Amino acid sequence: VGQGGFRLAAAGQVTSVAVAPGGVITIALDPEAVAETARGTHAVASEPVATAAHEHHIATNKWWDSTSSGGPWSPIFKKLFDRAGMSLDDAANKVRVPGHKGPHPVEYHREVFRRLQDATRRCKSIQQCRERLTAELRDLAVQISTPGTALNKLVTRAE
Repeated sequence: VGQGGFRLAAAGQVTSVAVAPGGVITIALDPEAVAETARGTHAVASEPVATAAHEHHIATNKWWDSTSSGGPWSPIFKKLFDRAGMSLDDAANKVRVPGHKGPHPVEYHREVFRRLQDATRRCKSIQQCRERLTAELRDLAVQISTPGTALNKLVTRAE
């Protein structure tokens, strides 16, 4: 168990690691891996990594050419990520969403763009842009993955 209190046992493969501002570490494991989380020395919980949920890019990486629904969105998002020295494929831009169904309506992309643009509008350096972008992506990830929220309803097409 390391300083963070995490034990990765039987992890077939760590596919990516991202460190966000504030010390938040995101570790993406092979879908068949098992993560064990230790909270103190006596309590250990072990469960398979969820694989049923689709991995969703918060800011889309799949909409480069189509002009439907206000697109293409990927080049617009890429400009924001470039300012932060980041890629649309960075772990900070991904969240697992049970019930995910794409493509998403224009309202989804507009809201994500508005929030990411507002978060990075006045950043002065790559580091500052990265901090602000990853913080907003973290907030968006929570909302997108929480059933019943407006953004979750848009990515799952729930009523």
